[in-house]
Amino acid sequence: MATFATGQSVVEMLKIFLGILAVILAVALLTNKSDKPVPAMAPVPAASQQAGDSADPAAPVAMNPPHGQPGHRCDIAVGAPLPAASSASPAAGPAPDPQDFSPKKEAVAVNPPHGQPGHDCAVPVGAPLPSK
Repeated sequence: MATFATGQSVVEMLKIFLGILAVILAVALLTNKSDKPVPAMAPVPAASQQAGDSADPAAPVAMNPPHGQPGHRCDIAVGAPLPAASSASPAAGPAPDPQDFSPKKEAVAVNPPHGQPGHDCAVPVGAPLPSK
């Protein structure tokens, strides 16, 4: 049977490796705290509110959820309070009008790669295709 430089056989090393792996797995499972959901709303102590804030101090303040979660804003740190809904967000533009019938610019078709449907060899790949 093959042995390592330390004189241990492959089977003995495998047993040691699996034992260490089992201990690491057990520790990881016992210390994992990710089972708790991140609260979307958390109360903020009255001392942390700005002076002159007319909001009800007992009202909960929305916290910025983790990346990828609904309501997340990348311009605000995860877990930081979100601005009140009444204040305009600097990153948000005007709300779209649901009945906006103004003409929209049509998307310009670009030349797909060679061999793809709609490819025009006279036009460079990725360049706008001439309108028909």
